[in-house]
Amino acid sequence: MMRAEPARTGEPPGLRASDTDRDRVVEVLTIAAGDGRLTPAELDERVEAALTARTLGELAVLTADLPEEAGPAPAKEVVRIEQRGAAATRSGAWTVPRRMEIESSWGDVTLDFSDAVIPYGTLRIDVEMRAGTLRLITRPGVVWTPTPW
Repeated sequence: MMRAEPARTGEPPGLRASDTDRDRVVEVLTIAAGDGRLTPAELDERVEAALTARTLGELAVLTADLPEEAGPAPAKEVVRIEQRGAAATRSGAWTVPRRMEIESSWGDVTLDFSDAVIPYGTLRIDVEMRAGTLRLITRPGVVWTPTPW
């Protein structure tokens, strides 16, 4: 994960932040939450602070307790869940991909979005189930729109 610096190379922390600077910090925070480093409440609080920050110094404070790494790991485009005669669960502060493919026979699949980090505006879920149950647990603000095949 890339930590936002208090200032771009050699620039003072009091320098005004740009929209690009704010967006970069929001991305770092979202990835940190997906890694389990921030709770959903902390993520909400820090994202709000990032979007209203005026200076690079204000942005730097929001990522100061996060590790520096070579670069952000992007959220996966597709996650595939295959299971037979068992149960599969995604819960906690997991990062939601752009698309999920679920193939399940004689088992249950639970996707709990309560604490999930949702970096994309939509999630497509392709499901093929035989004699099983798909449970989707959402938080307020998540809208489910089934599409007929």
